[in-house]
Amino acid sequence: MGLGSRLYACRLADTCVRCIAQHLLSLARDPLFNQLVRDSAESVQNREDVDSVPIIDDIRYHVTLLHGDGELSGKKQCTC
Repeated sequence: MGLGSRLYACRLADTCVRCIAQHLLSLARDPLFNQLVRDSAESVQNREDVDSVPIIDDIRYHVTLLHGDGELSGKKQCTC
């Protein structure tokens, strides 16, 4: 995948996670959302006791932005 395609995929993923954060309450009971979380949890290699689930971290970031609790400084860097 070329750099342009990777950047587009990263922006698309970020937009999707932002949308999930905006509609989290209505999605929380959706079986597809639950499968997304399980799949993300299973993607963690060499799990430690304090590991977090990648999709949950991304959603938490966007929820924090939406509710503006002041904990975030600067913009999150895309990790795609």
